[in-house]
Order: sequence, then structure tokens, then C-alpha cells
Amino acid sequence: MVTLRPKAVFGIGFGDEGKGVVVDYLTKKIENPLVIRFSGGQQAGHTVIIGDKKHVFSNFCSGTLRGAPSYLSKFMTIDPVGILNELEYIRKLDIEPLIYIDSESPITTPYDIHHNQNFMRDIVNGTCGLGVGSTINREENFYSFTFEDLYNPNIIDIKMENIKHFYKIDDIEYLYLNEKIYSFLKACSQLIREPNVKLTYGIPSDYNLIFEG
Repeated sequence: MVTLRPKAVFGIGFGDEGKGVVVDYLTKKIENPLVIRFSGGQQAGHTVIIGDKKHVFSNFCSGTLRGAPSYLSKFMTIDPVGILNELEYIRKLDIEPLIYIDSESPITTPYDIHHNQNFMRDIVNGTCGLGVGSTINREENFYSFTFEDLYNPNIIDIKMENIKHFYKIDDIEYLYLNEKIYSFLKACSQLIREPNVKLTYGIPSDYNLIFEG
């Protein structure tokens, strides 16, 4: 098989440039494609329509409807609850999507989302309240929690406690978040058991690469 030069799709405006449509087009034209999300996180809204199938991609990549695997790089935040919800929706379209997730991809927790919605919204223009900015800021402050950590329950407990203290979550906030934390931990456990979700330590070989910004 001839390996092509990697293709990259960037948005240079404020969204709605048609990144999803372009990625879908490239996926259709390129043999054995792998689509890579290389920045941002679960705040994306990339719309693809093929025949009677339509989906707005947030966690999975925009080549999914054509059967192209997704790869979430270490520069993209990961929302376990969001990935599972999107996986369920895509399966209703009679598609079994394959998704690779880099071991170092940062995990967005309910604490990050809570902080994003209640504090960063007042100081950061344009936040969508899904915890992306808070997650990245926390990672840069040495309170790391990555996809590989989900495979060790003891590490999850330690990391979640560290993040709770990082955001100075009080008892009232914790009670408010309790149900969301339970759903998050349940999703973490389920995500690593999904056969279509693959932990990876680098980009899989033998694919032609499409980078989706």
C-alpha cells in the first residue's frame, strides 16, 4: 500500500468552518485512513451527513460514519461519560466505531466541569462549560489524571482526591456533585472494558493520517 502524506484540517475562524465535512471528504478519498484529534476536547461540534445518517461529533472523529478509526491524542481532553454516550448514539446508526486513546490524554472530571461552569465562565470569554480549559489548566499545575490511570482503581481514588483538594471543593459542593461523580466513576470503569476503545502509547502504524483540528 502506498502511504500518503498526512492531511491536516484546521479552523481559522470561530467555528462552523466545515471541518467535519472536509474530514469526511478526505476519509472517503484516502485508503485506510486514521483520523486524529490533536487539540481541544469534547467541546467540538463537527457535523457530518451521509445519506440518512447524521451525527455531530464531539469525542469521536468525523470519519467515523465511513468506518475510519478515531485517535485521540495526548493533547485532547477526554470525557468518559461523553465518549460512552456518543458511542451509544453511533451504534444506533449501525456503526461499530473503533477509537484509540493515547495513554497520556487528560481526563476531564466532574470537578473540572464544575470549576469551568462556576468560576472560569466569569473570567474567560467563550467557554462552553464542558471542563476543557479547567482540565488543561489543572494538568499544567501538576495535578495530572490521564487515560492510562483509569486502568488502576487505586490511582483513580488518589487522583480524584487530589483534584478535589486542588479546586478546594467544600462539603456542600461535594454533596451537589456526588451523583455526577458516581456516574463519572461508573463510566471510567465501563470505558476501559469497551472492546472498541483501545489504550495506545503512540499512533498505530499502517494508516494514512488525517489530522482533525
